[in-house]
Amino acid sequence: IHSVTALGGLGLALLVVRHAHVAGFVAVREHAMRVVTLLAAQAALGYWQYFTGVPVLLVGIHITLACVIWIQVVRLALVARDRRAHATVTV
Repeated sequence: IHSVTALGGLGLALLVVRHAHVAGFVAVREHAMRVVTLLAAQAALGYWQYFTGVPVLLVGIHITLACVIWIQVVRLALVARDRRAHATVTV
C-alpha cells in the first residue's frame, strides 16, 4: 500500500469523525483538510509521473511535496493535541 493511500484514508476518516461528533474542532478540521488536499495533489502528481516516464523534475516536486505533507501532518497532530489539552482543563 502506498503511503499516500494510507494517509489519505486516515485524513478522510479524521475529517468524518471530527465533523460528525465535535463541532468545536474547527482548527483541527482545517488542518486535516489541508493534509487531504495536499495528498490529493501528491496522488495526481504521482500518476502524472507514472504516465510520463518519471521525469526528473516531477520527482523533485514529488519529494518536495512529500516533505510539505509531513510538515502539515505534524502541524495537524500538534493542533489536535493542543485542542485536546484545552478541552481537559476545567475552570
